[in-house]
Amino acid sequence: KYEKKNQKKRKGERGRRRTKEEEEEEISRIRRRGKGGSIRRRRKEKEDEEETEEEKETKEEEEEEGRRNMRRRIRRKEKEKEEEEEQKKRRRKKSQESEEGEKEEVSEEEEKRRRMKKKRKKKKKQRKRRKKKEEEI
Repeated sequence: KYEKKNQKKRKGERGRRRTKEEEEEEISRIRRRGKGGSIRRRRKEKEDEEETEEEKETKEEEEEEGRRNMRRRIRRKEKEKEEEEEQKKRRRKKSQESEEGEKEEVSEEEEKRRRMKKKRKKKKKQRKRRKKKEEEI
């Protein structure tokens, strides 16, 4: 009895096209029985493996590139800091030298001359102010 029914079912299924869902159900039935895997599953696994390998490679490349960039940034910052420190040292040296040189150069005579110049300028300004006031009046 059962054999005839099964034969009829098989005959009916032969002419019909199967949908993906039906194929997947059949594949899952075969898996449950333990009879070999499907071609589609193998293909999917291969594709997945290829994709994962490619993804891993790209991720590794990106990570490596990121590390390189970080190293470059760190080096740049260190160089900039060193340059700034050197410039500060140079400035300090120059300022110290100039101060020492000025101290030696500046004598009492020069101070007197400067004072006299300032006095002259003040007097000139006062004269100009007086003239302007007189003209306004």
